[in-house]
Amino acid sequence: MKQTTERNLGEWLQYLNSIMVRWVKQSAAVIVDGADQMSTGEHTVDSCVKTVTRLADVALLNGVEYGVTVLAGTGFTMLASHSVSDWFDGPTNQSCAHSIEISAPLSRNVSDDPIPRVRIGFQVPTADGARQCLDVLPAGTTKFRLVVFRAGLHSGCYTGTVVLTPVPPAPGNLVAVDVDIEL
Repeated sequence: MKQTTERNLGEWLQYLNSIMVRWVKQSAAVIVDGADQMSTGEHTVDSCVKTVTRLADVALLNGVEYGVTVLAGTGFTMLASHSVSDWFDGPTNQSCAHSIEISAPLSRNVSDDPIPRVRIGFQVPTADGARQCLDVLPAGTTKFRLVVFRAGLHSGCYTGTVVLTPVPPAPGNLVAVDVDIEL
C-alpha cells in the first residue's frame, strides 16, 4: 500500500507541476503579446483591457484546475482510465456503413494540447450493452460517442470535429459533426 501511495504522490505532484508550468507559459505569452503592442505604440485602453481579461481567463481556468487537483489529493489517479462523451447523432443515411475519423483535433480552447488520435475511440449503442471501439460505424447506426484514454491528459472540455464518410465513399456525402468531451 505504501508503494501505491508514494507512486500516487509522485504522479500528483508531477501533475500539479505541469499545471503550474502551463500556467506560467500561457501568462508569459499574454504579457509578451501586450508588451509587443505597447512597443509599436498601438496599445489602447481597449487592448489593455483585452490583455488583462486574457490574463484573468488564464488564471481562472488554470487556478480552478490546480485547486481541484489539490483537493482531490493523491486519489486523483483513481479516476476511471477512460472518459466517455454524451451521444452524438450519427449519419442521416443509415443504409450503409460510415468510416469515422477526427478532422479537427480534440483540444481545449485555453491551450494548445490536443488529444492524440491514438487515445480516441468511437462506440455505438448495442442491444447487449457491449462496448467496443470502432473505426467504422455499422449500417443503421443512429448514435455514436467518443471514448478517450485520459491518463496523463489535463482535465477540461475538449472540442473538435469528426467526419463520417459512407463506405464505399460517395462524393458529397461527408457529414461533419462537432463533438466535445469532458475529462
